[in-house]
Amino acid sequence: MKKKRLLYINKQYRDYDYLKYNTLANNFALTVIWICPFRESEPLPEILKAKIKYRILNFMGSRLKPRHLTSNLKLFGMVLAIGRKADIIISSTSDAWHSKIAFLANLWLRKPIAFRKEVWLNSSGKKRRVVESLTAFIEKKAKAVFYGGSMQKKILLENHLKPERLFPFPYLIQDLKTRRVDDEKVSNFLVSHRDKVKFLFLGRIIPRKGLDNLIRSFLRLSKEYQDALLLVVGGPDQREFSGENSENYYQQCRKYAQNDRIVFLDKASSHEIHNYYQCADVFVHPHKKFLNGRKATYEGWGNVVIEAASMGLALIVSDRVSSGFDLIKNYENGFIINSDCLEENLYRAMKFFLDNKEKIKIFGAKSREIYEKINRPEIIVESISSAINK
Repeated sequence: MKKKRLLYINKQYRDYDYLKYNTLANNFALTVIWICPFRESEPLPEILKAKIKYRILNFMGSRLKPRHLTSNLKLFGMVLAIGRKADIIISSTSDAWHSKIAFLANLWLRKPIAFRKEVWLNSSGKKRRVVESLTAFIEKKAKAVFYGGSMQKKILLENHLKPERLFPFPYLIQDLKTRRVDDEKVSNFLVSHRDKVKFLFLGRIIPRKGLDNLIRSFLRLSKEYQDALLLVVGGPDQREFSGENSENYYQQCRKYAQNDRIVFLDKASSHEIHNYYQCADVFVHPHKKFLNGRKATYEGWGNVVIEAASMGLALIVSDRVSSGFDLIKNYENGFIINSDCLEENLYRAMKFFLDNKEKIKIFGAKSREIYEKINRPEIIVESISSAINK
């Protein structure tokens, strides 16, 4: 059977999206428009190059906006040229400006168009409300809207989209359990900390991620328990935005962490992160609700949480992390904690595992079970096929 032709528009290729693109390429005649060029550290793998036709807009900013007239016109032309032969156009995400350009181009093409939804909380401010209204408009006009998780689906239903036009489109990751572990590195670490409960923070060390809150909670905990260890894997983000000074924050966190049971390690590449998950018992993602008491923040998804679940870890996340609502069942494999009292709730959640060590492996096995249920490529294929045939 001849494959359906799919035009997929996204910001940039990232290593963690490999399984998504491989799935799309294996099941559809796939052409991709990437807004930004490849990162030096994350080139497109040769196996995908052989399967995918692609064009790159070469936009060099962090986010395409209406004022970038030349790039907008160039993208408009690309969608017109490539979209003529597509059976369906999908733009990710519906909230991004490039999706509005894709929608506008499709008014001429009159092809089935669908969007992938990532935002799951409404923002404040007049500008944001205007953007959200425009996003809601194109979502309602689209043939289908794909959602990554239950929180994205919830906001789509709240925006009065009909359930029959909504389809699941999970954030797929490669199964980290299938990767070969660096036995020497992992074994040496585990032997050195055999009798400790090992909590792990892994990711970009930027203010919104809440590492300072986690450190303060852990320091309080470490006065009561001698068998707790906090492993911090990551570094400052040189590309940070929204006024967050990542380098200063990183140094501040290290200054807080004057404790021999808080171990800082450098940022890990995507090819070796499984080794650090293997060293841990409990994964913690303490995302903040506010920055400087004013700006509300949240995690669009949180790939690190599903990575930790794939490695069979117990989980602690704040309620500002979207993936937690799909990956965590309270008191079964971890905790979703209220971010209004972040440090107190982090302390209590970590304390639970120190007081109930026998539950750590049970919780971890449940995390793995939930991961296997969610992380299925066939869900994406079925959703796109349903949208085309609807």
